[in-house]
Amino acid sequence: MVRNLLICTFIVAAVAGVTSCSPDSGGNEANGNTAKTDSLCGTASDGKAKKALFTLAGTQDLRSIDFGGVSEVASQLRETLDTPLEHKDTRPLSTCGIYPARQDAEGITIEFSWEDRFAFSDSDDPDSDKVFYNLGESVGEVLSGKSSYIYTPCEIPGKYAKEADRRLIVAHAFNHMADGGPVTTNSQDDQLTVLNAVARQLTRKLGCANAPLKNAPDLQHYPTMSDAADAAGTPS
Repeated sequence: MVRNLLICTFIVAAVAGVTSCSPDSGGNEANGNTAKTDSLCGTASDGKAKKALFTLAGTQDLRSIDFGGVSEVASQLRETLDTPLEHKDTRPLSTCGIYPARQDAEGITIEFSWEDRFAFSDSDDPDSDKVFYNLGESVGEVLSGKSSYIYTPCEIPGKYAKEADRRLIVAHAFNHMADGGPVTTNSQDDQLTVLNAVARQLTRKLGCANAPLKNAPDLQHYPTMSDAADAAGTPS
């Protein structure tokens, strides 16, 4: 309910901002120009992620809205490292959303959580609805062209080191813009590219000493998580 209210407020404000531009202001797409984008959940400085967002949305006029925000969510993840995973406070943390600045526009929402660490090599069952990606130490997954996931090990020095070693950070994005649209290789890759950029920002703020996701994602598709992990020699 609160999230929906925030989104509605955001869309109304964004639309008001666009429609208030004069015809020669250069501020609307009808004149061949686009309004200035914001940080886009921290991905605006990532050229590949920004291009992927523009393609998915079909517009360059995008705005993001923080539900928790990347920095705050990183702090909350650190604070819950010593909390049992079955505890209610370890549920996924809603982080941010990215929306076209037009009325009733659907967007992409992103969240993060801890999950018990598992061996990527154990997940070797192919699924026609899933494609997997090698992300160095991490593995990416896109499901049915709408949901994307990244499973990332994070080494945290100090008192939380042992607990962090037992867990993975799970980044999840749901692409509401895909509703009713065709699922293509490019749209899957674009979703993964966007999520990877936001997850990279979070792991940096969380202080992962192993610097996961530092490289550009490998956009080759693998049939299983095990295949994707093996592509980089990821240890089980």
